[in-house]
Amino acid sequence: MKTLLFFVLLTFSSVLLANSDFPDNRTEIFGAGEASKLIAAVAYRPPDGITGYWVPSSKEIPAPDAWLKSFLHHSMPGSTWDWAKYGRQAAGIIIGGKKLIFISYFIYDSAFEAAEAKRRLEKTDFESWGTTPYHVFDGGDGYFRVVYDPTKGDYVWREFNGSA
Repeated sequence: MKTLLFFVLLTFSSVLLANSDFPDNRTEIFGAGEASKLIAAVAYRPPDGITGYWVPSSKEIPAPDAWLKSFLHHSMPGSTWDWAKYGRQAAGIIIGGKKLIFISYFIYDSAFEAAEAKRRLEKTDFESWGTTPYHVFDGGDGYFRVVYDPTKGDYVWREFNGSA
C-alpha cells in the first residue's frame, strides 16, 4: 500500500511540476484574424496546408511537457531551457480538417521588454504582444516554434531559429 501511495504522489507531483514551470502571464493567444500574421512573421517555413484558424483556450495550450523538453535536449545538446525566462505566442490553425495549435517560443528578456516598451509608446497599445508578433532574427536555438495536436497530445511540426 505504501508503494502505491508513493507512486500516486510521485505521479501527481510530476504533473504539477510539469505544468507549473511555465509562467502563466507569459502566454498570449492570437485571435483567428491575427493568427496568419503571427505565423507569417515568425515562421521561416510555415506549416503546409493551413486552411483556417480558430482560437484555442488557455487550457488547450500545453505546458512544456516532458516530451518537448526531452526533444529539445536531444535536438540541441548543451542548450539550457529555463522556462521561467520564456514567453510564447499561440494561435489555432486548421490543417486537413484538424484543429492544431501553433506556438512560438521566445526568450522574455530585457530586449523583449524594451521592444514592448517601444511598441507601447508608439501605439499606446498595452497588450501589444497579444496582437503583434514577436520575432528575433537568428537568436539561436532559444527561439523556436511548434505545432501541437491536442487530440494526439503530440507535436507534429517544429522549427528553430538558426536552422535552415
